[in-house]
This record gives sequence, structure tokens and C-alpha cells, in this order.
Amino acid sequence: MRLTAIDAQVALHLYYRLADYATHGAAAPLKQGCLMNGNVFTYGSLMFDEVWRKVVAGHYRSEAATLHDYRRFAVPGVTYPGIVAMAGERIAGRLYLEVGPDDMARLDAFEGAEYRRDALPVVLAGGATVSAWTYVWLDHGRLSDSPWLSEAFRLREFLETYAPGTGESGG
Repeated sequence: MRLTAIDAQVALHLYYRLADYATHGAAAPLKQGCLMNGNVFTYGSLMFDEVWRKVVAGHYRSEAATLHDYRRFAVPGVTYPGIVAMAGERIAGRLYLEVGPDDMARLDAFEGAEYRRDALPVVLAGGATVSAWTYVWLDHGRLSDSPWLSEAFRLREFLETYAPGTGESGG
């Protein structure tokens, strides 16, 4: 059997998640439904179409959405954000609908061990609430006190450094 690059990424990702689980037990659970379809709420680099298209293979409808009771922070030294639970706060983002299992695996590999994928309620522009997979930052100590601002996102720098398939970063 021949493994593709994404198969290798997913296998490596699951290996590290299992190792983390073995080390930390219930405090660091494995992602539930790793290869399930689902809605995905994005609040950082993946809100940008140029980044989303580099990570996923499928084409998905999307719309604006808001995540309540979380706050988005800058991560020092990198261009992407992390979110943590914080009562009364809100994060504007983009909701991708019915993302397929292969692309869920790609997203898990892209986000890596710094995040945990949780099913959280998000609110659509019309007021409806839907459940969406959301990547929640794990290491609160690494976050800055500053908010991450989408208007300050350095898209070209991010694509050169992190986005797969650009041919510019080797990643």
C-alpha cells in the first residue's frame, strides 16, 4: 500500500496526539470524530480564501459567523492567532459548511498539536446557531495580551512560511 503525503501527515498527527494522550491522560483528549464531515469555524489565517484553498481540496459554501464566549489573541513570533474561552467575548469569523472527511484530516494536520478541535456553537448572521468544529489554542501561556487583528494579518508572509503547496517554504 502506498501512502500519500496527506496520509503521512494524518498518521504523524495521530501518532503525536496518541503520545500526548498517553502522557497527559484525560487532560489532553484525542480529537473526536477526526475524519467526520462537519462545519468548520475559522477565525484566523483560514478565514482568508488564499490560505483555505492551499489547505483543503474541496469547494465549500461559507458565510460569516460569530463565536461567543471566546477571545482571539496574537501569538508572539508568528502570524496566526489562538483562541481561548473567555465569558462575554466574541470572535467574528468564517464558517465553512459540510467540510468532507479528507479535508478535515488536512485541517487537523495543518493546525497541528498547538490546537484541539472542539465542536462549538457559532451564530450565523441571521441569528441561527449551528455547531462547528473550531480549533482551540492549548498553551495559554504562549499567547500575548494583544488581540489578533485580521486587518493586520500578513498574508504573503504566512503563505511563504506555513501554507502547503506554495513551493516557497518547503512545507
